Amino acid sequence: MNITSIYKAFTVILIIATFILTAHIILSAPLPLGSDTCFHLKLADFYAHGQLNEAWNLTFSAIHYFYPPAFHILISPIALTSNPYLCLRILEAIFLPLTYTAALYLINKHHSPKAAFITGLTLLASWSFIDGALQCRPESLDLLLYPIITLAILESRKKLAGFSAALMVWSHGFASLSYLAGFFLYKFKDKAWRKTLIATAAAITPILILSALYFGGALEMWGGVSPNDNPQEYLFWNNPYPWIFYYMGLTIAGIPFLFHKNKTPLETIFTYTIIGNLAMLPFWADRYLHYIAIPLAGLLGIGLSRWHGWRLYIALAALSVGCAVYISIYLLISINGTWWQPGQ
Repeated sequence: MNITSIYKAFTVILIIATFILTAHIILSAPLPLGSDTCFHLKLADFYAHGQLNEAWNLTFSAIHYFYPPAFHILISPIALTSNPYLCLRILEAIFLPLTYTAALYLINKHHSPKAAFITGLTLLASWSFIDGALQCRPESLDLLLYPIITLAILESRKKLAGFSAALMVWSHGFASLSYLAGFFLYKFKDKAWRKTLIATAAAITPILILSALYFGGALEMWGGVSPNDNPQEYLFWNNPYPWIFYYMGLTIAGIPFLFHKNKTPLETIFTYTIIGNLAMLPFWADRYLHYIAIPLAGLLGIGLSRWHGWRLYIALAALSVGCAVYISIYLLISINGTWWQPGQ
């Protein structure tokens, strides 16, 4: 067995372990995790019963802002089941490992199994990734679609890229648009992609117009929050150094690789994503960390994959220890049953 096969095997082991870990997390709690999940389920219930006015009123009473409908329509069948909470928990058990698998597949295919393995260790040791991908909400769909769109762009699969990008914006509005800004920067001068970019822009125009009309509500809701409204947002601005290091975990080690010269196309897309998504920082600082987790982990994985000898072995040992520490934290929270559920 050569070294490439070993890295492939280790990557598969990480993916299987992530499915098991996520299932353990979900099974440790009787209800779906997080308050966002319940909010989106309520909107899905309104859409499932054709109560569009009620959905509109709930949105503006809760967040004072227009919320695109696609995600709620997609999960609306769940609201019609006899046990929608169980269905949401199943989706929560799927979103994170599927996103993780898609990210590692992308890096394995367009760089190397070695880079994919390192990226896998990094993502598991990152609260920003786990928090962003675990709950069943539009943001989780964004994170899942991100590696799919990146793969489509690198392989010139224009229809897949355009459809996925439009679905993101119809699910999450301006937040998704900031996540897509890096792709736009990357392909802006490519004439072969102009029709796709124009078609995608036309498809998302209604969402952009409605989002712009009610942007004042977004400023009111997210322009400055109290600790009770969003503790993570508060910690980002008021106690940044310990919290950001802990929340980002190992992904923070990918920052130096932003400045690597002679980047591959994949590294360039990751870099543009991190820069383009800065528009989200003033409103959703913690979400910004969610969205850059995969690009930063990918930059770290690709960067370290170029290392050899003792430098690589020390880096792999450090990453493995960090990964073990964070997994231990997730398991401890699960054993104590302290994943947050608003129903409790």
